[in-house]
Amino acid sequence: MERILRDAGEQAHASRTAATRKAEQIILEAQQEAEARYIGRMDAGRTETAAEVARIIAQARMEARETIRKTREELLDRCFKQAGEELARIPESPEYPAILETLLDEGIRLIGDEEVRVAVHTRDLPLIRTIAGKRGRLSVFSDQLEGTGGGLVITSSSGKVTVDNTFTGRLSRMRKDLVFRAAAVLFEGETR
Repeated sequence: MERILRDAGEQAHASRTAATRKAEQIILEAQQEAEARYIGRMDAGRTETAAEVARIIAQARMEARETIRKTREELLDRCFKQAGEELARIPESPEYPAILETLLDEGIRLIGDEEVRVAVHTRDLPLIRTIAGKRGRLSVFSDQLEGTGGGLVITSSSGKVTVDNTFTGRLSRMRKDLVFRAAAVLFEGETR
């Protein structure tokens, strides 16, 4: 995640620079337009013209802020997309069995002592059976989780409690907190 944030920080800097240049250009053009209108209306009344100049500049500033906001959102979306791609590669790693075991234990702990149903990706079915066999718990296994990247979903036998411990589910739940943390790193020192 640090590498992603570092790469994203570099992208953020480049995006901020481009957005700042664009914002400055918008403001410059707005000021030039305002000046042209100001000179043209000098005889018609200074008060009306000054208000128009202020309105045009305010509009340009709003547009500049909106451009910067959209750029930041796009950058954060790219960070999370890249994080999702990294998470999708975890099942290929040697650490994956231990991760899957931890996710299973966490889900069982949250559900309690009753029998559970475990849904995993097809490739993980043999692995989860081996892991669950160590616990001596009676579980029903399903291979219904295609497209989740990895992890598992645990449901109580009654079906009343479900714990989504898939990588995509966990990333989705953590996104709000991670957005603030990533933004603090990516946009450090910016006031707006």
